[in-house]
Amino acid sequence: MRLEGRVLRRVLLLSSVRSWLPYTMPGAAQGIAIDVDGLSQLTVLVGPNASGKTALLEAAGYLLAAHQGAWEQALTLSLVPTLRPRRAVPDLIVASGELDGAWRASLYVGSGALGPYLTKLPDVTHRLWSILGSAAHSVAEEMERDAAAVQAFGRLLARLGGPTAGLLRVVRDVVGEEYDVAWAVRRPYPVVRPRGEGRSLEDVLRRVWRILRLLIVYSLTQDSVLSKSLVIEETRRVIVITRADGMLSAHKVMVFHPGFAYWYGAFETLYYEFIRRGGLPNEERAIRALQSFMPWLRGFELVGRVLHIRTVGGARVPVYSLSDGQRAAAFLGMLYAASTGRATFLIDTPEAFVHPDGLPVVAELVARLAAEGSQAIVATQSLEFIERLLSAAHEVGVLEDTAVLQLGVEDGRVGALARWSGETSRRSIVELGADLRG
Repeated sequence: MRLEGRVLRRVLLLSSVRSWLPYTMPGAAQGIAIDVDGLSQLTVLVGPNASGKTALLEAAGYLLAAHQGAWEQALTLSLVPTLRPRRAVPDLIVASGELDGAWRASLYVGSGALGPYLTKLPDVTHRLWSILGSAAHSVAEEMERDAAAVQAFGRLLARLGGPTAGLLRVVRDVVGEEYDVAWAVRRPYPVVRPRGEGRSLEDVLRRVWRILRLLIVYSLTQDSVLSKSLVIEETRRVIVITRADGMLSAHKVMVFHPGFAYWYGAFETLYYEFIRRGGLPNEERAIRALQSFMPWLRGFELVGRVLHIRTVGGARVPVYSLSDGQRAAAFLGMLYAASTGRATFLIDTPEAFVHPDGLPVVAELVARLAAEGSQAIVATQSLEFIERLLSAAHEVGVLEDTAVLQLGVEDGRVGALARWSGETSRRSIVELGADLRG
């Protein structure tokens, strides 16, 4: 069957990622180093457990987030941490890569990691500077100034007992006088609000109740600091204050993992957010794709505060009454329905819980994301799903822009042990029965 659709070349393509993440693993006591290139419009990540697939998805998300506008950055910094149980941005992250051939980097430094903390970890500092390259000198100078501003805020907060005045000073010292603001409410799927919805920065900061952490985010070009963001983490909110000139101001980073199918409220917030912001442009295609797995499905509808599935005959069924696999496929279908072809999708084990009969549907939805202009980076453990995904990529015309990367860890560094084109991978699996997972 030939899948209908057209191929749109995307404006931005992330082709490589170098990063350091503060996670322990065999051979890397203080963190994970990542050095992977060869990413394509549709990239399939394979490899055994602890080979770095999820870590690469995280690094890509954090790299892109620093270059986004306030609304997009708040969304990304709420979504990417859900790939880990802690669901929080780590205190220290560095990532660099090629975005459409231009070198870009991102550095995240929590308030606890500013100042003397880094001097106690020379090995970590060396890794950071090696990834940042020639931009290391300029960012080091910025960090010294920002450390003084954050430490002064800590003293002010201890003396006055209220954060607003001190935060305003930190914003001006770190970000500058011109900035944009957005905040994400921590829910199963985040709800993001821009400052323009009737609130000044002072009003936003006045509502800050308990600050868990301040995080300074640096976006870097080859030779200098491009811009900075201040991220305020509360118990229920993530507030982003950044300059209004982000390179990826209209670019979204979307995340899928099977955990969303279990979190009560995830469907409703996702559906409401996109209906409120312009609807679901691909809803009809998503429903047609899902019908081959769930033939009784006719659409989505909010009834009260719970998302329902409209069925044949007009009945409405709560989405939480579906099976695990059906919910996972439905959630991915909603992400596709909301896509506009200008996003990076970080997708972790989309085949989880899905019966083999549903794998062609999941594969079609992922392939369509890439074929219609987005970049999709997919981590999977299933050989059957890889075969289905490559077949779907062929059908929608994106196989030539597909790559399969086998990841592994050597000397504490995650890298691509092998890379195959989409066509080579498809022939190896279909004709030779090869197992590319390592």
